[in-house]
Amino acid sequence: MYTFNFSMVIADMGPYTKHGKIESAFKFAPGFFCDREIKHNTPKLMEERQRFSVLRNTDLHEAMDEAVEELIGGPSAYKEKYSKAICDFMDKVAGRTCTEVEKDVLVRFAIGDRCIMAMNIRSEEYLHFPESPQLGIDIDPGELDRMPPRVEGDEKWWRSFKRITQKQRKGKITTSELRDALDVLLDKHPAKADPSGIRQGNA
Repeated sequence: MYTFNFSMVIADMGPYTKHGKIESAFKFAPGFFCDREIKHNTPKLMEERQRFSVLRNTDLHEAMDEAVEELIGGPSAYKEKYSKAICDFMDKVAGRTCTEVEKDVLVRFAIGDRCIMAMNIRSEEYLHFPESPQLGIDIDPGELDRMPPRVEGDEKWWRSFKRITQKQRKGKITTSELRDALDVLLDKHPAKADPSGIRQGNA
């Protein structure tokens, strides 16, 4: 289980770790990743209010890039010299002054992975990053138990599924109405006719 159930993950980290592996113990971040496919096919899960650029923030570049030269000073030297730039950006994104605990976690993350991030900046590796990250879902046990398998002839059912979720995205139905509609739709899936996932008469 995740805090706030943020279980979206980057499925392929290869393009981002060509200059080393992620060393930080904090391999999971409390964030929600969303690409065009998810945005188009799923219910409305968030309201985007503002966008921020990491690559265009020169203070962050300096904090990551020059940190490589500071390795001899150890984590404490890095934290003292560069944590302000990182935490200021965190406050800006959060829209508030973050707590000392939150800042400590962020700086520890930055310290652990400063080398790989710095090399990505120096080599301009970000120019070769995928246009959209390959996303995945780290599901909870039993989370998809009610999700029907794909079977022959279920295209119409999936079109209905998408139409219902799109109605909720456009504000035509509430989240509660969406939940009720999906409960009804799940009971109408073709696989219900044959629990094995093979439609009756097509074995």
